[in-house]
Amino acid sequence: MQGFGGESVGRNVNWDHESVKIQTSSGAAVKAVFAGEVSSVLTMYGQRIVMIKHGEYFTVYNNLGSVSVSKGQKVSTGQTIGTADVDSDTGVPMVDFSVYQGSTPLNPMSWLAR
Repeated sequence: MQGFGGESVGRNVNWDHESVKIQTSSGAAVKAVFAGEVSSVLTMYGQRIVMIKHGEYFTVYNNLGSVSVSKGQKVSTGQTIGTADVDSDTGVPMVDFSVYQGSTPLNPMSWLAR
């Protein structure tokens, strides 16, 4: 995982500016870290992205191979929202995870289960 600000935080976890890159297996289930409502499902530059609203906070899941939720849908903690895809730059299965309070990026590590 690559971490927030470019720091390596473990074998499969790295921070990268405003997100955490989580290395996983291709097609692995990607789950909501907290209950909320899906505010966006979109595709940008060939990558599927899901944004979930949790009150004043948002979580963003990027580099999904498939998406199993839709805009406006309520999701529970741990619910599968899609699957991981292979990162086009590295060729490694990976999910980018970000957290925002409004438009301010936060360190996403405290939102992840360990």
